[in-house]
Amino acid sequence: MTPAQVGARRQVARFLVDSGGLAGGELEICHLAAIFDAAFFALSPGTGPSRFRRGATHWIGSVRSVPAAAVERETRRRRELLDAVWPYPLLDTSPVVPRAAAPGQTVTVRQRTLLARADGVRTPADLAWVLGRPAFHTLLDVRRLAAAGLVETPHAPVLAPVETPLPDWITQTQSPDVALLRRLRDALEASL
Repeated sequence: MTPAQVGARRQVARFLVDSGGLAGGELEICHLAAIFDAAFFALSPGTGPSRFRRGATHWIGSVRSVPAAAVERETRRRRELLDAVWPYPLLDTSPVVPRAAAPGQTVTVRQRTLLARADGVRTPADLAWVLGRPAFHTLLDVRRLAAAGLVETPHAPVLAPVETPLPDWITQTQSPDVALLRRLRDALEASL
């Protein structure tokens, strides 16, 4: 079989394992990582409606069926992990702005590589693509860097207060009837 033939028949996964290109376990790990990464972003709050076509298959072919409950559980676990590291979801979609390390602060090679490409314009998704890393792992790295003070944490934009006109009865400049207010207060106190 040629790669063109297996791709057309949607059996690339079987071909890779049978030809010794990948072990079955390696393929399954890559497959699950890709599914969970995609689900994390597709099912994130604010991503909008998603549609799935029943029976649609990927060109790589069948690797392993993943129950919807497992996908949901993993998506929730990942969100909780990110929030446990640094609870600022705005970091996930904002440009990554690096900060200088404090004196004596250690930065790993992996972190230095990410920080070297963080230019204040690229988002974590952009950095994942540039670095060839899984998107979720890059998000986790960015959250860890923010917790360490090596990346600026963006703040929610401050919205200008919306001015609503006051009703006419509030804007009237007449002084209140103090005697009436005292009688109301006394009546309320007497009923308690």
